[in-house]
Amino acid sequence: MEVERMNNGLTSNGGDRTVEIAGNEDREEVFVDFDESETKVSGLMRRIEALEQEKREWIHENEVVRERVEKMKQEIERLGSEKAARKREVERSEADKKALESIAARAAELETEVSRLQQDLITSMAEEEEVNKELSEWKKVVEELKESISEKEVKLEVFEKERNLLLERLDKQGEGMKEAKAVMEIRVRELEKKLKALEGRENVEKSEKIRIEQEAKAKIDEKEGEIRKLKKWVEELDSVVAKNGVEMERMKKEREELEIVKNDLEALLKKSERKGMEMEHKMAQLHNEWEASEQMIGGLKDNTLEAINGKVVVMDGDVNEDGEKGLMGLKLQWPVIAASTGAITAVAVLYYLRCARQR
Repeated sequence: MEVERMNNGLTSNGGDRTVEIAGNEDREEVFVDFDESETKVSGLMRRIEALEQEKREWIHENEVVRERVEKMKQEIERLGSEKAARKREVERSEADKKALESIAARAAELETEVSRLQQDLITSMAEEEEVNKELSEWKKVVEELKESISEKEVKLEVFEKERNLLLERLDKQGEGMKEAKAVMEIRVRELEKKLKALEGRENVEKSEKIRIEQEAKAKIDEKEGEIRKLKKWVEELDSVVAKNGVEMERMKKEREELEIVKNDLEALLKKSERKGMEMEHKMAQLHNEWEASEQMIGGLKDNTLEAINGKVVVMDGDVNEDGEKGLMGLKLQWPVIAASTGAITAVAVLYYLRCARQR
């Protein structure tokens, strides 16, 4: 009955079982096949059934031997009683004496046969104990395999959920970066228009230059406040990017833990191991692409700062009435720097997400 329950438990988990790890549209799908492990378990179950059948045969044979021993004992007792009767008749007849000797010889033979059968019974009982021990070991192995398979399925489900959550977060952050980029571009255009208006007013109305500079300074202070807010927002975006990197490292550690479990089941789950190695390779590619994206972001930032610094030098070339170079151009370029940095960060993140979806 226990073997049948184990067979039913394994049959209910049979079939082409796969674990699907999928993100959104155009994302990667990974399948883990457990057919080979179930084939191993089926072989073990057939071995257990064979041992059970052998055990039943030994039990039946032992019962037969016991019955024969009982019959032999009864015959020995009967012969013993006959022997006693023969002894009483020996005095009356020499012929009876010969018959008694024959009966005694037969009794000795039967006693020898009984001893041999008892020895066979002891041997069969010892073999039965060995079979029971081996059967218990195989059952224990099957239970361990079932527990290992269940544990791996649970870990794969947890990994799939965390991966989907991370992809959803990256999508939401990408949308937020698009909106922030649009807002920054609008502000940059507004600032450029205001700068052009201030420059035109300075050329046309030189007599009001001092008042205009004061007003421009007040507006610049206000814009610098906005720039600080934008810088803070960009720093928050950078922290989000760093946090995503930490989450990727955490996922990598969890994947290494899954690899340890996979190595423990290497002898029985070779096909699952190959799937795990492919998954590891793809994760390493994603990590390399992430590092490449960070390097690209750094390069774009450096190039943008160099281009903007060049523009600042040209604007600093303007000479005021006292013959000194003004700092207005330098101050007015900070919104452009902040907006360009945020835009570069957003473009790099979107490029990374697009590459991840294509793979």
